[in-house]
Amino acid sequence: MRERFDDEGRIVSVDHLRLYVVELRGAVRVLDLRRDRNVDALELDDQINTSRAPIVWGACQRLADKVHSWYGDRCGGIVYRSLTTPQRSANLAFFAHAPLTARILGRLGDQTGLLAACVLSDGFTVEGWRI
Repeated sequence: MRERFDDEGRIVSVDHLRLYVVELRGAVRVLDLRRDRNVDALELDDQINTSRAPIVWGACQRLADKVHSWYGDRCGGIVYRSLTTPQRSANLAFFAHAPLTARILGRLGDQTGLLAACVLSDGFTVEGWRI
């Protein structure tokens, strides 16, 4: 939620409440960019984890293409540090072939526990939400 709604100032609009929440499950082998040794081996710096600059995003896309060409289906994605909470969470950019199973949990507006946690712990505002 933090990464998705950071550009909106952590404001979830009424329209956003109609979005679906999807759970992905599965074991995925990944390239872990949270580890300094991996970042160093690829001659990258921590911007690969934290920047939103278009030039860095372009480099990320090229890196994803390279990882796929190096490892093929043996690598299901890339894990990187969360921009907003790097000490307690990570993000996964997964490839289409990653062995994940999706399960629709319902609309965001119906996810009371998730929304409450966002408001109480992460400074979100949820417009038009009724507990």
